[in-house]
Amino acid sequence: MNGGGNVKRQSPKPLNKTPSGKVPVFCYGTLQIPALQKTLFGQRLHAQPATLYGWQRLISPDGYWFITPKSSASTKGKILWLSESQLATCDDWEDVPYYERECVRAKRGPARTTAYAYTRRGAKGKPLTTSALSRYTLPRLLAMAKGM
Repeated sequence: MNGGGNVKRQSPKPLNKTPSGKVPVFCYGTLQIPALQKTLFGQRLHAQPATLYGWQRLISPDGYWFITPKSSASTKGKILWLSESQLATCDDWEDVPYYERECVRAKRGPARTTAYAYTRRGAKGKPLTTSALSRYTLPRLLAMAKGM
């Protein structure tokens, strides 16, 4: 969380924004927590359940969740619709450590949506065996977010 310096911002085609100027972001970890959303963005965001096929969620040795391609896997999460300034805040938050924002195709209901997701292609990790979001408690996550 050092100002987004490690986030690789790919230059894919810009996502289609909604009429309100928001872009979809597929979230599979801490960004789904309403209290963290309120801390980061000043409000709880509307989220839509979604699934990302062909991506596996793993946990790194340092306790952070990430997704990496795996054809037989799927990852459940949510789509958040973010403004440009909220997306910049996400880039700062997700810089823990070395995530890459890229375009993915998520399924929400019967529809597919192109969305951003924070990934770590080729990173080493273990499959999740518990429902814990990470080794960090919610108070610690909120303190980290306030300190950004």
